[in-house]
Amino acid sequence: MLSDLKVYGRYHPIITDVKHIEANKYRVFETVRMGFISYHFKYPASVHSDGLNSRVWYEASVMNLVKIKMDYKLDSLDTERTLLTEQLTIRSILPVHWYLRPLIKKCHIELFERMSVS
Repeated sequence: MLSDLKVYGRYHPIITDVKHIEANKYRVFETVRMGFISYHFKYPASVHSDGLNSRVWYEASVMNLVKIKMDYKLDSLDTERTLLTEQLTIRSILPVHWYLRPLIKKCHIELFERMSVS
């Protein structure tokens, strides 16, 4: 599921749509609410995978101001359980880390809870 960004987007709480462009390239649409104001935006993203090392990572550039990389490592614990480790990298000249890091963490907790029950 992680290597298919369209499936990932179906479970993500703020992703409203994902359009496949070509190969590993996508256009992601999100709605972020700050109080009673909603911000709608879109950005390009790419998906990469390394099956040999059980890794999937996403790279995104939001308005050419914020670069985000989400790197997932999967380790089988047994036949029914998998340990998922996420490393989040945010690069920006804007002071957005204080807001984005907790938002992404909250969204991903909800995302993986939704995925685990499906």
